[in-house]
Amino acid sequence: MKRIALFLLIFCISVSLSAQKDKKPRKPKDNFTEELQPLPKRVVCGISLAPSCDWFAPLNSGYFREKAEIGARYGFTFDINLAKKARSANYYFTVGVMINHLQGVINFPENYTIFDSTVTFDNATRHYTSTSLVIPTGIKLKSNPMKNCVIGGQFGLYHSFLLSGKKYDSFVLDEKYNIVTDKVKNDEAGMLSETLYAGLGFEYVIVRKYRASLYVNYNCMFTNYFNKKSVTLEGNRKKSIVHGIEFVLGFAL
Repeated sequence: MKRIALFLLIFCISVSLSAQKDKKPRKPKDNFTEELQPLPKRVVCGISLAPSCDWFAPLNSGYFREKAEIGARYGFTFDINLAKKARSANYYFTVGVMINHLQGVINFPENYTIFDSTVTFDNATRHYTSTSLVIPTGIKLKSNPMKNCVIGGQFGLYHSFLLSGKKYDSFVLDEKYNIVTDKVKNDEAGMLSETLYAGLGFEYVIVRKYRASLYVNYNCMFTNYFNKKSVTLEGNRKKSIVHGIEFVLGFAL
């Protein structure tokens, strides 16, 4: 009996030692974020296209917004990771190089020369277009990926430098004829302008570091659209800010 008990004891100890020898430590399972982006990039490069709906908000008496117009902004962006932790990708500083096409229509009184006579029209309509080089600077905040989706918010400034522009007028003569003038250089727009933007959106992780995004931004050009030489019939400086809603489509890697 003692021999059997001793044999069983030695057998149990042997099995226990063998199990401990064969047992391997489990590798910790990577979380979802690490599988998608093991090491967040310091700089994320992207391209974006942003159709927009813009409208002027004149500040002069007798000047009114006629209607909103369609515009567009497109170019390259660079998101610089500001996170201190190695695996955190929630905070970015955004900079880029873009081109912006802006349109607007204003209704106001204006003088025209018709058959060598000067006639004042109280409801003349002027159509403005301008093309600018834009340097965006801002902050972008992102959530961690959840089922391949990232929620984001952004705010900042568009620093714009005028490149070119056109303008033309339209008015009704004797309630019968709709007169449209030739397009000429837009010499009323200011050379520099500042626009505040803020918006929300989401990004979809296609595979690892490749993402498609859609953001909806509200824009407000808080500097005067017109330059110092642009004046009203009374000799006052023309003043107008510009509002807009843009839909920013992007692809980043």
